[in-house]
Amino acid sequence: MLIHTSPRTGAHESLADRVKELWDRCAFNSPKGVEELRLLWESDFLPVSRAQGAELIPNNFGDLKIHLAATIQRVERDPRFICVVNSDTQQAPDFTQGHVWKIVIGGNKLSRGYTVEGLTVSYYRRVANTGDTLMQMGRWFGFRPGYRDLVRVFLGVVEGKRRNVDLVNLFKEVCRMEERFREELKRYVRRPDAPKITPRQIPPLISISGSLPPTSRNKMFNARIQSKNFGGQWSALTLTAAASSGLQANRTALENLLVNPDKVQGKKRLGGLLAGGEVADAECFVFEVTNGELLKFLNAYHWLESDYPYPKRPADLILQIEFLEKQAHQIRSWLVIAPQRRSSFGAPLSLDGIGDLTVKERARIDGRRFGVFGESRHHAIAEFLVDLASRQTIQLAEANSETNALRKQHRGVLLLYPVRETEKQEVSIGYELLFPDNNLPFDLNFTVIRKDSPRSIIVAKATDG
Repeated sequence: MLIHTSPRTGAHESLADRVKELWDRCAFNSPKGVEELRLLWESDFLPVSRAQGAELIPNNFGDLKIHLAATIQRVERDPRFICVVNSDTQQAPDFTQGHVWKIVIGGNKLSRGYTVEGLTVSYYRRVANTGDTLMQMGRWFGFRPGYRDLVRVFLGVVEGKRRNVDLVNLFKEVCRMEERFREELKRYVRRPDAPKITPRQIPPLISISGSLPPTSRNKMFNARIQSKNFGGQWSALTLTAAASSGLQANRTALENLLVNPDKVQGKKRLGGLLAGGEVADAECFVFEVTNGELLKFLNAYHWLESDYPYPKRPADLILQIEFLEKQAHQIRSWLVIAPQRRSSFGAPLSLDGIGDLTVKERARIDGRRFGVFGESRHHAIAEFLVDLASRQTIQLAEANSETNALRKQHRGVLLLYPVRETEKQEVSIGYELLFPDNNLPFDLNFTVIRKDSPRSIIVAKATDG
């Protein structure tokens, strides 16, 4: 087991004493301790093992109980089975001497390339400020076959000085960042007719849509994307406005986009059968807008005031607007799809000439950005509608008649999600864009941040200017 809560060495010994006290109090070889283990087996390990198809599953808790005493002896064989690993101690276990059954507590030494052989349980509460630092600490992403049902990760969700850091969401964020980076790279390799990219050009491919930068600013490269092909790509930016004026501006922008009788296609039930056979459908308001009308909406949209006081906006959105304004993208129109819920979270969003749009409950992370707007089944429907060549894992295999009737190439999709955190709160306008495929080459055009150092890879002080 690995426990990582703080980089401060002074806190590690204190934590080790607390863990030892907890181990003694549990008394797993006592009747009460055995009963607690039985309940844990029935409520957690047994259902997880069955769901994951684990290689070996005991028939009942009794098959495990007979090994309990030997297991406790194996753990307690070394009086220092709870060990501290940091720069001030010499307690690091020797994994070359056979199996090690220990609880390892530490900080920076554990998080920077240290390998814990046979790691099954990780308890993690340390806050990081950049994506690369957070991912370096993720020791639970790999483990040996045969132990999948035993691996557990415990992450803090109310961490930091202000108790507003959710590590689960932050790890999801950096994993999505990496996945987008990998997918982005695939678009630029093994194309004999496309210009090659160099390592100097790779860093700007990382899209920053969450609250964590990929790395510290003094490691950022002296390059900025000037234009980009978004064909076949999703955009899901969630750092939306929080002030009342910004929320009202976004609602006004939405009304200007939609409140026109010629654009309303009415309510439709979209969906069908997913590739796995599951039914996925959604009752949706559907509108069709021109590329120019979508651009007016994007230009009028307000983002989080502390980061992007209007008219400033995220770098990805600047590139999207440039792409829609200047590139031969072949997009002829956009479907605006607003999936409806059975009941609205709080009062619905009323639009003159349209009706009421139901509102979803969504929470902001760290009081700043929303964690997510969309749902995978809505993504599957959208990708079917634009006839996307490369789809996500969850795919719509067989569409219903209303969905088939809307399927069209060269038409993008905007998924619309009115959301709020509490039932009495003002409505935030969330959206996700799906750009259709095009015939443009997947190349990038770059400029540099430091005009006076065009060949410098790294700049000491990167700016947003």
